Amino acid sequence: MTKKILTIISHEFTSKIKSKGFLIATFVAPIAIIGLYGLLIYLSLSFDQSEKKLLFVDSGKEYISQMVAQDPELYALTTESIDKLKEQVNHGTIDGYVSIPEDIIENGEFSVYTSGGGGTGFISKLKDDVGDVVEGIRIKKAGIDQTILDGIFKPVSLKTNMIDEQGNEQRDETEAKSFIGIVFGFLMYMLIFIYGGFVSRGVVEEKSNRIVEIIASSAKPIDILMGKIVGIGALGITQILMWLVLISVMFAVIAGAGIGPDVDSVQQTINNQPGLDAGSNSIQEELVGKILGAIDLATIVGFIFFFIAGYFIYSAMFAALGAAVDNEQDVQQLQLPLTVPIFISLGMITPVSQNPDGLHSIIFTMFPLTSPILMPARMAATNVPLIEVIASAILLVLGFLGILWVSAKIYRIGILSTGKRPSFKELWKWIRTA
Repeated sequence: MTKKILTIISHEFTSKIKSKGFLIATFVAPIAIIGLYGLLIYLSLSFDQSEKKLLFVDSGKEYISQMVAQDPELYALTTESIDKLKEQVNHGTIDGYVSIPEDIIENGEFSVYTSGGGGTGFISKLKDDVGDVVEGIRIKKAGIDQTILDGIFKPVSLKTNMIDEQGNEQRDETEAKSFIGIVFGFLMYMLIFIYGGFVSRGVVEEKSNRIVEIIASSAKPIDILMGKIVGIGALGITQILMWLVLISVMFAVIAGAGIGPDVDSVQQTINNQPGLDAGSNSIQEELVGKILGAIDLATIVGFIFFFIAGYFIYSAMFAALGAAVDNEQDVQQLQLPLTVPIFISLGMITPVSQNPDGLHSIIFTMFPLTSPILMPARMAATNVPLIEVIASAILLVLGFLGILWVSAKIYRIGILSTGKRPSFKELWKWIRTA
């Protein structure tokens, strides 16, 4: 790396790390993330509660009281007449009432009357609560022991295991790994898009201020490109590390102060969700523990390498795009072809994580424009053969060198060009003649 490149790297890093925008984004973002975390927890707890309060028409049957007892905060008994209840619904005095027919045990049909709306949440809860009581009565009338039924319908659980080359067995948390793959893929997408955009905006700003003309007189276009890409990349890594430290400190302070949702409430909300283990006594052990346990060193190293390489390859393209235009509006209009592979990668994150060994997953993780996002997701979801990881890395490096060479040609002409925005045909001409 030449002295000129190092000078440009130093300039890009120091000038932007002192800017107000960088400082605001660095220190405000963790607060926003913590706030979003709290908001999501609040919403997950509040959405589980219905706003509708319903009255059950008391017909004197014991099972009516049992249905109301399913959720006393939501249901209540009433002895009012149907006409009176209809009038109260029309005037908004009550949200609605439930009419349980005499033959509900046999037919399983009942009715609810409201002024309309309210969503499907309270309807599903009402059906489940009434259904549980009816089911219990049917079981009792049939003379079936409830414990026998519980044993029959007890859900099965699957433990996935992996056998290593030495024949040793160990747990293979496939579902947790797939989840990690999806998270890593989305994280890669955001980081590449954000910091690649920083490069294009920096080039446009320097071009509009005519600063780039001074730089171009003393350094080669490819040196300027490399300096700018590495400098902003180092800035991005610094910002990410600062985010991790600040978020960790904030979570530690929150946990130490006892601020946050009640664990029992969170556990109850999770237990009410289909597909989750209601018998779990530890949220951290069942959810967080499996996810963290599924992250290994190879996944972390792969994520770092493919992030850096992916940032480099897209930053080179964004830099060339920034050099070809005079303002950010033109950048947004021309960047669509560059962002197509990113959006394709975004759409393929879930399929690749769910079927990481399929042919399509292998192809997309070898293509240089999609591998930066999809290979870390695939590595997190399965044990990718080392030869495939190496092949993907080599293709990515070669792809970067080729794109850097093309971008330098566009950059060489574009930084000194002003006026009308070039067409793709003109850009191709620049590549051929530069």
